[in-house]
Amino acid sequence: MSISYLRPIKCRITIFDKPMICRFCSNDVFIPYEMYINVEQPGIGCLYAHDLAICQHCGEVNHFSDPSDFDNEKGIFVWALKQYAVDENEEND
Repeated sequence: MSISYLRPIKCRITIFDKPMICRFCSNDVFIPYEMYINVEQPGIGCLYAHDLAICQHCGEVNHFSDPSDFDNEKGIFVWALKQYAVDENEEND
């Protein structure tokens, strides 16, 4: 199952069709999250999103960015991130 936005479920994530691999344990199953932080003084309300993925093998937090963008030459939006849901049986194989 491929989708164009990330949901907080066990999954494999690709960026431009290259799989995301945990830097610590080389696992490829994650739960992605989007975290918002205030980048200016408190109270201004300017938020910045951080993309995080929690490795389901070792618990390491992996920071990544979404390079999806509009391709002016082709006139289309290019989705870089893809998410493929992992069922429990597949993960244990």
